[in-house]
Amino acid sequence: APHPGCRGSPDGAQGRGAAAAPRCRPAVPFHSHMAQEDFDALGYPKAPEYMTPEWMNEQIEKERVDPRENPNLLLDESEQEFWDNITRKPYAKAILRTEQHWLDRKKVWLSQYERVELMNQLREEVAEELEGCSTEVRRLVAPIFHYKICEASLWNAMREARVRGVPLAAVLDREEKLKELRGMRQKIDLGGPAAAAAMFDEFSARSEQLMDEAYKRQEEAARSKRVVSDTDTVTKILNFGQKCRKDGYIDWHKGNIEEALSSWRQADEYLRKVKLPDEVPGGNQMIEEMHLVVLKNIAQAAIRLGYWSEALAAADDALKIDVEDHKAWFRRACALEGLGNFTEAQEALDKIEDFVVGRNDRERIRKDLEMKRQKLRMLEGRSLEAERKGVDRALAAGVFSDQRCLDQAVGQALDDEAAHVVEEQQLGDDPRDKHPPADEAPFEEGDVVVVVEDLADLKRGMRGAIVEIDEDGDARIRFEDADEDELIFRMDFHHFARDASRRPASRPRESSSADTAARALESHSGGCQRLRLSKGAAAELLDELICGYGDLALQRRVSKLARDVRWDRGAFLENLPRAALEVQAPILVRWGFEPSAKGVTSMLLAVQDHTCGRDADTSLQARAEEAARLLYGEMLDVVFPPGSHGSLGTSVCGAAGCRRVAGPELPPEMVQEVSPGMAAKAVYGVG
Repeated sequence: APHPGCRGSPDGAQGRGAAAAPRCRPAVPFHSHMAQEDFDALGYPKAPEYMTPEWMNEQIEKERVDPRENPNLLLDESEQEFWDNITRKPYAKAILRTEQHWLDRKKVWLSQYERVELMNQLREEVAEELEGCSTEVRRLVAPIFHYKICEASLWNAMREARVRGVPLAAVLDREEKLKELRGMRQKIDLGGPAAAAAMFDEFSARSEQLMDEAYKRQEEAARSKRVVSDTDTVTKILNFGQKCRKDGYIDWHKGNIEEALSSWRQADEYLRKVKLPDEVPGGNQMIEEMHLVVLKNIAQAAIRLGYWSEALAAADDALKIDVEDHKAWFRRACALEGLGNFTEAQEALDKIEDFVVGRNDRERIRKDLEMKRQKLRMLEGRSLEAERKGVDRALAAGVFSDQRCLDQAVGQALDDEAAHVVEEQQLGDDPRDKHPPADEAPFEEGDVVVVVEDLADLKRGMRGAIVEIDEDGDARIRFEDADEDELIFRMDFHHFARDASRRPASRPRESSSADTAARALESHSGGCQRLRLSKGAAAELLDELICGYGDLALQRRVSKLARDVRWDRGAFLENLPRAALEVQAPILVRWGFEPSAKGVTSMLLAVQDHTCGRDADTSLQARAEEAARLLYGEMLDVVFPPGSHGSLGTSVCGAAGCRRVAGPELPPEMVQEVSPGMAAKAVYGVG
């Protein structure tokens, strides 16, 4: 309520002591009848952490004077945009979510109350109908009538009797129903309440499954069924859909993907339900055009969040409206890629080829399609290789053999051993004192091991050197005459033994300028111990970066950044790391690096081990060069003029003109140690 003396208050400026009165009453915290813990227990959505009382007071003050914070300062309350702007505020969204949760809970309460009342009424009706049943039926039902499974069975019989228009006795006196009641009575007599509860749980699970299937069929039928509505209703729905669509765009550009998806879901929920009469010219086309845009936005947001099934459903609905929309087909391919269905994803991409004929941007679209096909082929190859290795390991472990089923004697022996261990621990004789700790690895990096027992495609007698042992204790081993490392899980270490007679030979190597550059960059990153990658792992990492940098969203952002900075080299390099890190972060996490500029530096060093110096791998250099081309795009020759580097692919990092994926210049000490004639192109930003 306004304070006396405030403008608009009953006592206004004409009241007593108006000049001395404060402008408005200070805010008083609202004390609810429930604590926050009670709201959390009931599942109410939480407000964002930044919405503190201090933030709220500051926000209110900004909205009083700043049109950028509050566009309603320039609008009238009678305009719809005024109220739309209110609902877009973050605290308004938090209030609306809480209100919606309360309404949903209210619906649940009413539904439960209605069900209880209905069941009480049915129970009375069933009891009355049982009076007319045979003596055998009443003898079977009377002792177990209070169990839920018996009530459910009788309610189903009552429903059947009503549908057929016969008394309950005519249904219960049938032989198959009597057999069901006898079996139920026998199980409850033997097992008691536990048996009755188990039967009811099984009945509930089957009923819920049938109900879910029926609901899905009903929902699927309703998705493509529109109700003919009047012009006024359709106009209101179109206005609301346009409002939700705009809300989604605003949240999308702010990076709030979840909020954007929620807004577009609201628009889809309303737009899919209505249509105008066929005689209204152009009306339904307007609805379908807006609905098509909303569905494609839903698919895009769901892909960004990893909701592959929702993205696929939205893309399919969009194709029902316009089967020749190439964006809908592309997003369907992305959703299928996320679900691991690479064959159908390829077919979706092939469809686009037929629909872009005659378009002005067909060359750009075909280039994007080829990049996506390369990514799909790479992912499919990895998937097949992982499946092959998994099957080989399963066969080697005898998963499909008869010996996998342990007999009762073996199971009893294991139980006895476990009990013995527990007893020793209770007596203070910890069995761990007799064996090495579980987290102590039996091997170390650099050990030469020999296979003592066949494991998948690794045969007895094969030798290899341990390249790396990760945090989980698993090891990467490079075997003789192998091009790639093998990942060996800790649980399979008993198949190997240390070869004490051999150690990996370390041959001396002359220090090159590229090695000096790598050491300089490592010291620049803090000098801490860093992760290292095998050559095969570095190749996989570069492939993932190529796929990530080929993403259309990143390509458009980099192109827009180049235009925004007017192709200025310094401004471009200053802003590019932030754009690149969004793609690099998930890759960094998957490979064990920190998702930050420091992690990018560590990743650069790990790849440098195989792309710099005398033993540099030319194939990895080519991959690094491709990653640089994809990331820099049209700014590649602006940032790195052709005269500042040598032939492509000769080296991946090391000179002042190095090609990096994002980030500022390399440290000066690194540049001074490298001869300017080296064609150095770094693939990652040292942001």
